[in-house]
Amino acid sequence: MDTKTLLNKLKAVLISRLLKFYFRRLVAYLIDYITTILIVSFVFLSLFAIIYILLPQLNFSVSDLDGFRMIIPFVIFFISILLGWDYFFTRDSNKGLFPSLGKKLMRLEVIDLKTNKPVSPRLSFNRNFLSTIFNAFFLIDLLGLAFGKHTQKISDFMLEVEVVEKSTKENQNR
Repeated sequence: MDTKTLLNKLKAVLISRLLKFYFRRLVAYLIDYITTILIVSFVFLSLFAIIYILLPQLNFSVSDLDGFRMIIPFVIFFISILLGWDYFFTRDSNKGLFPSLGKKLMRLEVIDLKTNKPVSPRLSFNRNFLSTIFNAFFLIDLLGLAFGKHTQKISDFMLEVEVVEKSTKENQNR
């Protein structure tokens, strides 16, 4: 086997592994996006059901609240959105209220390149908020994945974090 054939096979294997990694990241993102929608929907419907279905059964009527009657649906919506945002923006931290279901299922984690440990909830928030802002303008953040040297989005590069495959040996040492 000559050197050129060996290099082509090696290149094909590396490209295949990279595409599988990107696919796993995409699937993890989709799972997290759907999970966010489910959290918001569940909380909204639960609070709505408690206030408008369960409380009247206990002889408490929403009309007893007079001035607050019109505010209650907005409060329910606000609480639902806050919990959904908490998941969506802090999901990459293992210490957050709701760790990322997508990354857990795809065996990925986001590490801080300075400490080589999983990101903090604050850094996770900064990463996801910055990424959301960048993606609002023509998916600028994803250009880093397409053209960068590493598997980093532009926001990941700026915050010095990277998504890596979760290693079972490393997790035992943490």
